[in-house]
Amino acid sequence: MARVKNGLLGMITGKIGPLVVYSMYGKVYARTIPSVTTRRPRSQAQQAQNYKMKLVTGLLNSCIDFIKIGYRTKSIKHNKTPQNLNHSYNMKHGVIGSFPEQQINWEMVQLSSGSLPAPENLTVSLQEQDITLHWETKAKLTQDEANQQTMVLLYCTDTQQVYSEIYKGSKKDRRQTLALKTRKELGYTYHLYFCFKNLLDDEVSDSVYGGCLCP
Repeated sequence: MARVKNGLLGMITGKIGPLVVYSMYGKVYARTIPSVTTRRPRSQAQQAQNYKMKLVTGLLNSCIDFIKIGYRTKSIKHNKTPQNLNHSYNMKHGVIGSFPEQQINWEMVQLSSGSLPAPENLTVSLQEQDITLHWETKAKLTQDEANQQTMVLLYCTDTQQVYSEIYKGSKKDRRQTLALKTRKELGYTYHLYFCFKNLLDDEVSDSVYGGCLCP
């Protein structure tokens, strides 16, 4: 209800239908009242997209330090953050299945992206607490190729924790061993990712999936 001040010719204040009239600093203002809308239930497609976002974000948040290195050069080139570029890729390729049975497509997850040749014929073996990686290279490597450094990441699905070794090996080594620190970790499930990094020009290779490990 509106109220008239100083008779019929005075100032009107209050509510008139969808309008609210009020005075401020000696001036009269009117604004409409926001309409009340009923929130519609989310569609199947919206629920699927939201759940995919939850899956991808949960994984990538744990791997963020690795991603910042693995997408650094590409982020500069595209003027976007490493997180945004990586999130966009994995939203498109890193989830399989239909809602509500969606799940991470571990083989398609990417944690680094660049122009260096990716590791070839990567194999991973387990012996007690040691995880050993083997990869192939051409017989003769240039000095630049030989000095490319390795980046290894283990993602634990049980704890959502990441174990990584950055720049602990070289491409020319064709082999690298990681040791799980405690026997408790032997009962967990891991997904392994591996790539090369050139420290001179900051370029990196696409990451490759090393498989699911259950030590």
